[in-house]
Amino acid sequence: MELYVNDWNDKRILNEYNSLQWTRRAQGAGEFLLKAPLTKKNIALLKRDRILKKSNDREIMIIDFVHPVKKDKIITCAGKSGISLLDRRVVKVDTGMHAPLISGTWSQVVLTLLMRHAIAPINPLRVLPVKYEPANGLPGDVIEKSVSWKPLGSAICRLCRQYGLGIRTIWEKDAITGKAILAVQPYPLRDTQMVFSAQWGTISNEEWILSTQDYATDAVVGGSGEFPNRHMAEVGSGFAGLELFERFFDASSEFKPEDFESAGQYDDALIQVGVDGIANSAARDEYMASQTASARFKYGDDYDLGDIVRVNSSFGFKVTRLISEVRETYGDDGDRQGVDISFAPLTIEAEE
Repeated sequence: MELYVNDWNDKRILNEYNSLQWTRRAQGAGEFLLKAPLTKKNIALLKRDRILKKSNDREIMIIDFVHPVKKDKIITCAGKSGISLLDRRVVKVDTGMHAPLISGTWSQVVLTLLMRHAIAPINPLRVLPVKYEPANGLPGDVIEKSVSWKPLGSAICRLCRQYGLGIRTIWEKDAITGKAILAVQPYPLRDTQMVFSAQWGTISNEEWILSTQDYATDAVVGGSGEFPNRHMAEVGSGFAGLELFERFFDASSEFKPEDFESAGQYDDALIQVGVDGIANSAARDEYMASQTASARFKYGDDYDLGDIVRVNSSFGFKVTRLISEVRETYGDDGDRQGVDISFAPLTIEAEE
C-alpha cells in the first residue's frame, strides 16, 4: 500500500512513516492517525488541510492536526474523512429566503442542503469544492425535513442513519475545471450472504458492549421564554414504567421564534432537537471483532464497509448486522497488519 499526500491538486508519495490507523465509518466521519519520522521532507509534506489517500482505497482523509516532537523525532498527524469538510458549514435559516422545511425525495433534500450551504450558497465566501454523486437505489418517496443550525456534514450523516443509507467521499478531478473536488456519494447498504464466525476462525478478539448509561427514550425540550410562558416540546416513544427514560434538552440558545416564518416551524425545530437528542442518547449495543492479515475473508475483496452480514459469535448469538466501522492498521512497510470491525444493529433512527 502506498500513501499519498495531496494539496488538492498535486499528489506526492509519503515514502517514510512508522504506523497508520485508518478508520472508515459507513454512516459518519472516519478518522486516521499517522506517525512518521521527523524529517524536513515530512514536515514540508504533512500540512493541515492536505488530503491523505491510500493506494488501495478511494476514500480520503483531511489532515486537521499536526504535531512534530523533536525529542521523539516523530511527527504525528490526525484528521477525519472528507465528509468532515462539510461540517465547516452550518445549515443556516435565512428568513424570507430559505425556510428550514425542505420537501422532495431523499436525494433532492440532500442536494438542496449541499446547494444552499456548499455548492452554490447565496454568500460566495461559503462555497466549498464539492459535488453530489448519488448512487442508484436511494429512496424515492417524497419526504419533508426540517434541518437547521446543524453542521452540514453531520446533518447529512444523520439523514443517512434515518433511512438506512451509507455515505462516502471521493477525491476527484473536475471534468470541466480540472481542479480537485470532493464527490459526496450516498449509497444503499448492500445485503450479503457473508457469515463471520468465531468458530470458523474468520473473526477473533471479540468484544461486546451493552449499556444504558446516558440513555433516553423520550425528550422534553425547552425553547425560548420563561416559565410559565416558555416554549416547550416533547418527543414520546410509547414506552412506560421501567422502559421509559426521560431526558430534558435545553434549546433556548440554539434559535429563536423570530428565526422562523411560523410558530409551527419553530415547534418543528424544537421537536428536531429532541429527536437528535434521543438519537445521541441511544442504548449502546456494540459488537467488535478483529481479523489478522491471514484471515480467510479479505476486506475490500470479500466484504466492505456498509455490507449487511451474518455474525455467529462465541458469546452465543447469531444475528444480522451492519459493518458500520472498519479500522485498518499498517506498519512502516506499508503492509496491512490487521483489521478491526464493528458490527452495528440494523436499526433505523427515529424520525421527527
